[in-house]
Amino acid sequence: MTEFDDDWMREKLETAQAYTMVVLRRGPAWECSDSPHHAWEHSRRDFRLRAEGRLCMALRVAGDSDVCGVGFFALDPAETAELIGGDPAVAAGVFTAEIQPAIGIPGDRLT
Repeated sequence: MTEFDDDWMREKLETAQAYTMVVLRRGPAWECSDSPHHAWEHSRRDFRLRAEGRLCMALRVAGDSDVCGVGFFALDPAETAELIGGDPAVAAGVFTAEIQPAIGIPGDRLT
C-alpha cells in the first residue's frame, strides 16, 4: 500500500492539472417554451466539445437545486468564458454560468 506522507503528496501535487470548472444554474428563461430546444442544442455542443478535447467532463446535477450541471474544461478561465458565452442555452438565458479555476489531483477520474 502507498504511504501518503508529505513527500509523496508534494510529488503528486506538482503534477496537478489545471482545469476550469463551470457551474450551470437555472437562468431567467429556465421555464420558457424554447428551453428544451436550447438545452438539447447545449448538449449537442457538449458532445462536440468533448470530441475536440476541450470539455473533459460534464455532469448533470439531479435533484431540486438550482444547479443544473457542472463541467470541467481543459482551457484557461478566459477561454472557457468566451466558449460558454456562445453556448445556446446560456445565450438564451436558460442557464447562467459561474466560471472558476480548478486543480485536478493526479489520477482523478470517474470511470
